[in-house]
Amino acid sequence: MKPKILMGIGNEIDGDDGAGPYAARYAERIKPEGWHIINAENVPENYTSVVRKLSPELLVIIDAADMGLEPGDLRIIPKERISLLTISTHSIPLSVFMDFLEESADKVVLVGIQINPENIYLGAEMGEYMKKGAEKAVEMIFGKKLQEIRILR
Repeated sequence: MKPKILMGIGNEIDGDDGAGPYAARYAERIKPEGWHIINAENVPENYTSVVRKLSPELLVIIDAADMGLEPGDLRIIPKERISLLTISTHSIPLSVFMDFLEESADKVVLVGIQINPENIYLGAEMGEYMKKGAEKAVEMIFGKKLQEIRILR
């Protein structure tokens, strides 16, 4: 059986942008068998070799995004919408990163958690809505309810 990977991306010193790493830490506490957790912080490209080696059936990336929703809301973000919506604290665009990893994973999914745009700055505390959103995302993913997260249109 092929493994699955949950990867959290973001910068924890920039307030709400820390949702991905928070999700990865939360996932470590409850991860079911068959899942690998990666806290990629703001350098997901450093983990491409791990993904390639594991060749997962599913790679779920969790990241903060500005989608025009209520803070903490979740959406699956189609790759073609990524450049317009995600927070750009990453070294490479997530769409390019996902294209590269699609060669190694059977399926790659990006789950965005809506930020409060006023809470993305150096030294900000991540909002409770982001923590709740990250926890909900992880619980839905591990609970085999990923398909219940609405797709951003």
